Amino acid sequence: MRLIGGILYGRLNRKPQKAQKMYTKYLGNMIYKLAIKDALPGFKQPEYAPSNNYMRAGSPIVLIPDAAYDERFKDDGKDNFLHHHFAPYYFLIQKHYPQ
Repeated sequence: MRLIGGILYGRLNRKPQKAQKMYTKYLGNMIYKLAIKDALPGFKQPEYAPSNNYMRAGSPIVLIPDAAYDERFKDDGKDNFLHHHFAPYYFLIQKHYPQ
């Protein structure tokens, strides 16, 4: 039972560990070298946690559209990301948080 359990555990555990190493290699070290190092010369590369557990940073702001938003940003089917551009977000933030 221990032998079979060990084999199964190894099979289940190997792929997530390999994926984590790839994430660290490409999304951590390589992105830092290619993009961040030149753009932010004073930024020191962090030590990456060997984990896939993450949480979004900051507090979420819920932007609920109303009739004025629907009138201004009509969905004609040409732009799949119409509601994810800067202008719609800015419009809703100004409406909900006028200052």
